[in-house]
Amino acid sequence: MTGLALAAAPPELAFGEPGWSTLAGVVDADPALVTRVEDRLAAGLGRWWELALDIHARPELGLVEYHAADALCGVLAEHGFAVTRGLAGMPTAFRAEYGGGPLTVAFTAEYDALPGIGHACGHNLIGTMAAAAGAALAAVADEAGLRVLVIGCPAEENAGGKIYLVEAGVFDDVHLAGQIHPANRDELCPATLANDTLAVSYAGKAAHASSFPERGRNAYDAITVASVAIGLLRQQLPDSVRVHTLVTDAGDAVNIIPERAAMTVKVRAADAGTLEGVTARVGDCLRAGGLAAGCAPTLRRALPRFSEIRYDRLLSRLFAQACPRFDGVDLSFVTDTGTNTAAAGAGADGGEKGGTDGAGETYTPPSGRAASTDVGNLSWVIPMIQPMLRLETGGCGNHEAAFAAASASESARLLIADGARALALSFLSAGTRHAGHYLAAGTPGRRAARRAEARAAEVLDLGVPLLDPPR
Repeated sequence: MTGLALAAAPPELAFGEPGWSTLAGVVDADPALVTRVEDRLAAGLGRWWELALDIHARPELGLVEYHAADALCGVLAEHGFAVTRGLAGMPTAFRAEYGGGPLTVAFTAEYDALPGIGHACGHNLIGTMAAAAGAALAAVADEAGLRVLVIGCPAEENAGGKIYLVEAGVFDDVHLAGQIHPANRDELCPATLANDTLAVSYAGKAAHASSFPERGRNAYDAITVASVAIGLLRQQLPDSVRVHTLVTDAGDAVNIIPERAAMTVKVRAADAGTLEGVTARVGDCLRAGGLAAGCAPTLRRALPRFSEIRYDRLLSRLFAQACPRFDGVDLSFVTDTGTNTAAAGAGADGGEKGGTDGAGETYTPPSGRAASTDVGNLSWVIPMIQPMLRLETGGCGNHEAAFAAASASESARLLIADGARALALSFLSAGTRHAGHYLAAGTPGRRAARRAEARAAEVLDLGVPLLDPPR
């Protein structure tokens, strides 16, 4: 169960469109506060759409999203947020704060693009919805007893920026967090996969490929052997596992036996536990390639491990309540809390996990066709959600050129309105009706227990240096 909405919501029902209906009296929060949040958001929808289009028009790779970060920080400052920039060694990371209540809620903003195809994952919309939700909720922060944060998280695609922000303590005082990801469907708790990213290089010996081939050691042969070994391994891997490769160096000329070759390998699995064993076997394949070709391999972790996501059940229910796109969807999977604890972990099939650590029960959906995200790592540390909301994409999925076009379409404008309202109102409900629950989850002892579990699963503290910014 993932909370998949089978029918698309009619566009005319979107928030902010003529005839839209208030959720005052529907969501579990003071109707007067709900109305003020909706009014603040509705008044600024045109400005938020301009921001999303501006970021979309100037796509930037992770760690160099200077224009997007400037634009987001500027509009948040206009709404009274105090902005701190340059966090965890990342110039494009930021933290914007408003209010001084005892409960701290955070909307995480992503704004990096993909090489060659721009905002084909819709991060221009993720960042805009986070800022819009934060600004709307700030309108009632004092009455609601909230401190509202928008945390700018660079480089989700190429570096795992949230992992470095967690390690730097940026989320240490946050009680709950969330964001929305655009997709080709509405899904409350979409699955994500844990993944490891490995970089392997081989050192061979150059020689003339025709005159003196016996003097060489072909580093590209090592990649060929390793790739065949990985291909044979695939038939023995669990259904959830994916292994994909990209050759990044194959020598300089066809008539020179390559003295060096390199490849990046990404390994994905339903959960961090399954991933550990698969990554070890893939590593054996990579070393075997070097042995067969007589070329010394150098193998390293290129990125921190991304983990599977753990959804906070209560916050997921509150989000569904605040998002009419999920009207009528079966929510039993986030209502029936079960008896298992989060500390027990998930099985190899990525099945249900429950938590009794005070953070609310957590849920990890069964794995299927899924991607990976550093949101997963954050969800091990604090209560977190990342629902998907539907873009009209013509049937294409994320990381396709048509998805980039959809991220600046009329459907994207409606998604921003619906998504920002649902984020703001679900966090209003969590922060007013359920503040005691989340404050209890944020005690030092409970935070430390969650971090210890994450470290044990190598979800945190891997010691992988931050990538150099792309040039």
